Amino acid sequence: MISKLKFFERFFLIFILIFAFIFNLICSYRCLHENDMGIILNGGYRIFCGQKPYIDFFFPTGVVPFYIQSVFFQLFGLSLNSFFLHSSVLNALASFFIFAISARFSGIFNGFLCAILGAVSFASLISFPFYETNAYFFLLCAFYFLLQNRNNKNYHFIAGIFVGLSFFSKQNIGAIGFLLFILFIPLKKNFVKYLSGFIAIFLFFSIYYLSIGAFNGFIENFIINPLLMNREKLLLKKLDTTFSLIIIGFMCIIYAIAEKKQKKYIIVFMLLTLFFYYTNNNIWFNNLSFISIIFVFLPFYIFKKQKKIFCFLIFLILFSIFFYISFNRLSHNHIYQSKNFNIKIKGIQKFNNLIVSNEQYEDIIRLYNFLIAENSSDKFIILGYKTYFYYLLDTMPKTELLWFHYKVTYNSNNAYYYETKIIKEIKLKKIKYVIFSNDDGADELAHNMKKLIKFINDSCVANFMVANNNVYQLY
Repeated sequence: MISKLKFFERFFLIFILIFAFIFNLICSYRCLHENDMGIILNGGYRIFCGQKPYIDFFFPTGVVPFYIQSVFFQLFGLSLNSFFLHSSVLNALASFFIFAISARFSGIFNGFLCAILGAVSFASLISFPFYETNAYFFLLCAFYFLLQNRNNKNYHFIAGIFVGLSFFSKQNIGAIGFLLFILFIPLKKNFVKYLSGFIAIFLFFSIYYLSIGAFNGFIENFIINPLLMNREKLLLKKLDTTFSLIIIGFMCIIYAIAEKKQKKYIIVFMLLTLFFYYTNNNIWFNNLSFISIIFVFLPFYIFKKQKKIFCFLIFLILFSIFFYISFNRLSHNHIYQSKNFNIKIKGIQKFNNLIVSNEQYEDIIRLYNFLIAENSSDKFIILGYKTYFYYLLDTMPKTELLWFHYKVTYNSNNAYYYETKIIKEIKLKKIKYVIFSNDDGADELAHNMKKLIKFINDSCVANFMVANNNVYQLY
């Protein structure tokens, strides 16, 4: 499809990709979403500093987004620019694949409209790097290669590799994608190649973790703990609705394959995925990237035989909605703030031009100045979502748990294990200040790690507030 484009059409496609990159970069600076923004930032920073996953730090998701972020830090330096370049590049590449897929099914004109909508919705609805976005991006790549040539075994092998990368970005998304894409492969020999690509990625990471002595940590934190933490959600909540929709969706896809109506694949696949993730309580945030693809593709597939002016009107409506949500940060419940964080202080320069609320501004600057004044920039731990403070202060993170989120990174089954490790870390690393940030992560931790709280209270020589942060001084 790309090779058939005229010179002007290629030029316009390049313009769309540049727009997708710049638009996401602009949106990225328009809010500080502390709890989710700090995940990939902290994980990429730890790997950049030489820490090893599942040995030096633990987390319940895949490692791929962290390594991608560490590469951006290596190439472009340790800054927010490097952080936001990650998601901006994904946004541009996603727009390309959206164009390539939609142009094949709905024509070049509709393909351009879809690409523009992808530019203002795929990554930009969240804007900063997020493991869900990476997972959906790799599924989009896999979908593109599956549809290129159904009889080309190399394409199916490549698709399997991308599904594997999706799985090692976010397990549930990659697993669902793996199962759904099987139905796009009617030939047994092509399925073997698809499966081989997926297994190749799984073996690659397994061998890597074995080589660094992290295999047991990988099995426990990547496979066992996520299943334990989500077993109630997976087995009890909306079970009947979820499985009914899956069965109906599978029947529709099987019918489409039997009828050899390949163009039905894409619409059935997207509707099934939309319904499946509608049963997830976090659909309107965690799954925004893929939901955007559905609303990008669906109207133009349905109305592809309509006049161009009709499709263009649909485009204007969706473009206005996506642009408004992304640019005003509505997907995070953060409205655009007028305060511009551009403080010329060493360290804080890493947050130059990031727009934050007045409360966030006061909170960050006062805590930063306190730690600098106390000469304790490497003698503190943050319990809560403000893990980006390690990055701000150029210090190695002191806790093995990547971030603190009850029923996401720890639960009632392993809370005792992690609080015991945190206590050992405080003693071994001679931590002077334990800081509970003013967020839900710190509140949940205080509620679920009673032994840790007792230890901190017993060891505390002073307790005071710095802005909205509760600081415990241990010596």
